[in-house]
Order: sequence, then C-alpha cells, then structure tokens
Amino acid sequence: MGQRKQGGRSVNGASILSTLPEEPKKILIAANNFAEREGSYTEAILLDIYNGRERRVTRAPARNAQLIADHSGTIRYAFSNNPENDNASEIHQKNG
Repeated sequence: MGQRKQGGRSVNGASILSTLPEEPKKILIAANNFAEREGSYTEAILLDIYNGRERRVTRAPARNAQLIADHSGTIRYAFSNNPENDNASEIHQKNG
C-alpha cells in the first residue's frame, strides 16, 4: 500500500495481517508511518475492502513492532527491538 492520509493518520507502509475468513468484506492490516524519525507505533486497522472505511483495532506497545494475529484476527503478539537495551528483541503478549 502506498502513502495516503485520511482522518489525520498518515500511512506510508502497510501489510496484511489477516484476511479474516469470518468477515469476507474486511481485512486486518498493519500500518506504519516510516517517515517518523524515531519510528512509528504500528497500528492494526480493520479495513473494509468494499468501501475503504477503517477502524483502528489496537496500537503496538513499542515503536517499529511487528504484530501477529491469530486465525480470528485478534492481535496476540508484538515483536520489537529495544534500542535502549542494545537492540535486544522483545516479545509483547496481549492479554485478554
């Protein structure tokens, strides 16, 4: 997905997290704004592929994190590197 701005959100990079088999008109995407100097907080966005409407589902707990969704599209994990700890890899698990 290329760069676009909608509703105050600037997105210039996105990837599909889930095709949501139970919701054939929607997909779950991970969106980032790579123009931010220190990195951005990845957002999981529910996107209606027919009308383009978006709804933010959650935001990663760390900058530049990769989000992992389960088979139903629920975000379960985020993976990131901690620049304050020699770029050590960190795994964040979402409870609930």
